[in-house]
Amino acid sequence: PDALQDFCVADTSSSTIFMNGLPCLNPNQVSAKNFTTSVLSSAGNTSGNPFGVSLKTTTTQFLPGINTLGLIMARVDLAGLSTLASSTPTNKLFSAEIKTGDVFVFPRGIIHFVHNIGNTPASVIAALNSQAPGNSVIPLATFASNPAIPNQVLAKSFQINIAE
Repeated sequence: PDALQDFCVADTSSSTIFMNGLPCLNPNQVSAKNFTTSVLSSAGNTSGNPFGVSLKTTTTQFLPGINTLGLIMARVDLAGLSTLASSTPTNKLFSAEIKTGDVFVFPRGIIHFVHNIGNTPASVIAALNSQAPGNSVIPLATFASNPAIPNQVLAKSFQINIAE
């Protein structure tokens, strides 16, 4: 549904009127600083995890004016050139090598990945159509869930025997 007002700048110090779980600032107290952030202006640390990826987002913590707008912006930094791809429910892979300024759209809810094929760092700016998007790292969700997915289920899903 559309928002009831044009904007609702998040006010984390109040608890009166809530929109998306956060109270709104009085519109008379809103300024340009509520709609501006530099959180995406610098590269993230890609060596801090085994995937070589850093993700920064413009959540209401860093950009209060984004509250109720139904989106966030993100910066993905990759340790190299990048290949972006998504796979449809019919198992069709859409993949492209992208260059500076190129755009690649991931359909909502479709499994996708980003892979840096070069030797130099790469960055992606993304628009996500949710104020609080979720994500799953497929290998971790599959093989490191708690409780664990039973081996029989994994073997059947991957069409292998348990010993494999």
